[in-house]
Amino acid sequence: MGGRLCYPVYPGDAAPALMTLDAKVKLATPSGLKELTIEQLVPGDMMVDGRIQSHVSLGLQLRDKTIEDARVVFGGIAGRPWRERSVEEFLKGKTLTTELAVQAPSNALGNAAPLKYNATKIDMAKGLLASGLTKLASV
Repeated sequence: MGGRLCYPVYPGDAAPALMTLDAKVKLATPSGLKELTIEQLVPGDMMVDGRIQSHVSLGLQLRDKTIEDARVVFGGIAGRPWRERSVEEFLKGKTLTTELAVQAPSNALGNAAPLKYNATKIDMAKGLLASGLTKLASV
């Protein structure tokens, strides 16, 4: 047999990106469910759930605890970074509190048009916004 041997390499783009994001997956095993990183997967594992750290970037200009200016940008929910100006306007002039952190997501992503299978990203993004603002309010 002439020619050179062909050795397959992993051709996909998803796994490297998921590893970079420290994604976690739940596997169904004979002994029950277990959670692993993408790196720990082996051929034959049966994935039943996945978790990816979603992204929200918050930039707040504060005077004491009053928000003078705000930038809210989501990653991983659209084909480009998604700046959420409606939330930015909602936050301006308000005092940064945990109560405000809970209220702010109701103003987020109202114009988003999720695809059939990724509508859950909207809820995840709103949760990240609330979580990020809550952490900042407690500083």
